[in-house]
Amino acid sequence: MSLLDLNHDILLGICSLFKTRKSLLELALTCRTLHSVVIPAFLYERLDFPHHLDNPTSLVRFRSFVDAIRAADSVAAGAIRHIEVPDTECLHSFWVESIPSMRNLCSVTIPEWVDPFLPLILKQLSAMPHLHTLSLDVESYDCLGPLRELSGLRSLSVFLIEAAELTLDSALGVVLLNSRDTLTILSLENFEWQIPTCSAAMGELVWPNVVELDIWNNNEDSPMMDLNLTHHFPSVRQFGCTESMRWDRPFNAPFISRLLSLDAPLHLVTFAKGIGAPLRRIVVYAPDEYVELNSYLPPNIRSVTFDFGITRTVDALRQLEGLAAVFHKVTYLAVDYQLQDQLDSSDVIAKESALQSLSNLSVECLSLPWPLSKGKDLDRHEDRHSHMQEFAAAAFQLMPSLQFAALHSVYDHTTYWRRTVGAEGILSQSGFSQVSDEEGPDYLDYYEWRWRDQPEYTSELDADHP
Repeated sequence: MSLLDLNHDILLGICSLFKTRKSLLELALTCRTLHSVVIPAFLYERLDFPHHLDNPTSLVRFRSFVDAIRAADSVAAGAIRHIEVPDTECLHSFWVESIPSMRNLCSVTIPEWVDPFLPLILKQLSAMPHLHTLSLDVESYDCLGPLRELSGLRSLSVFLIEAAELTLDSALGVVLLNSRDTLTILSLENFEWQIPTCSAAMGELVWPNVVELDIWNNNEDSPMMDLNLTHHFPSVRQFGCTESMRWDRPFNAPFISRLLSLDAPLHLVTFAKGIGAPLRRIVVYAPDEYVELNSYLPPNIRSVTFDFGITRTVDALRQLEGLAAVFHKVTYLAVDYQLQDQLDSSDVIAKESALQSLSNLSVECLSLPWPLSKGKDLDRHEDRHSHMQEFAAAAFQLMPSLQFAALHSVYDHTTYWRRTVGAEGILSQSGFSQVSDEEGPDYLDYYEWRWRDQPEYTSELDADHP
């Protein structure tokens, strides 16, 4: 049977495996059948726009999208399922006019909008029958009123700039109550949780299907939240929080003890290890001093990210050299920090020394920040890229298990490489090639979360939902 003999549903399933617009366009050019499937159904299914759409060139390109959406009986508008709305002021009115025509919209991400259009956009979204995923950055809690009409959400993320209380009768509280049986992912930032464990009118206040939970609070003046995580979220396996929560309360020990992924300060990771949490992934906010990592981190960890912050006082890569002695199962390793000084020759030596020590690990993906070198002539892009590529070559040479590498420069741009595969499907020992900016983040996401595909993870989830 040839590809063209497959029915439409199977072809749709095949197309869904292509994650980038470039690969979808290349697929569409192979034959008329796939062209009719890909365009517009998949080409317009997920729309992510550049962060800067306010220059003339970008706006001209954006015009073709506008024309496709506004066309009478637009097929493109009906094909859109996921969209990230860019924060470009001159386009705000366009979204107000166009979102109602995107009748099959399922997932929406909206950045910070400080203008009168946001409440109207939210009101339109509340009438979308298929909407199940919403991510918002908002300045004031007052604009969230239209969300009271939303229900049945599966994923909700709200970042609030001005801290506010989260109560049962607040707009966000109503949304949470309306989505108690459907919500699986919840992320809240700068909210003070004031929802009780039970209500006379509604009984036990539990979100039984939430498996991913983040509760952040960056307001230093906010009181510590005394939240009963075990009661409200009995199925959570991935958790992130800051210092503003009383996570060490005895009634929260069962919650912490079942976590598989934790994004938190180092002492909470240590606490989780102490009570036997089967952690597989951690994002650690590391201290400004050298520590014996094996004393703090669980031995079976697979995915590790160290965040050394802005004011780091330790050599992050030197700190990582202690990993090789204990954590042989780590397959994803990332470091994040903001360099305050310039790179000198001793830093280069430290990097190569760290790579040598990490060669004993089974790391398949390495993500590191890249500082600028000294000298005015090295500020040019081509020189910076050349130095980054030299380091990537050393990484693939010194770390036999490494399959993917990412270097994030101070210019807020990440360059990606992967180990090349030979004609017979065998990984090259030293060859590597650069990966496009569009595909790179998907590679990182794959390696960071690949442990979730392992049998022990799925069995843990099955135990929670027999």
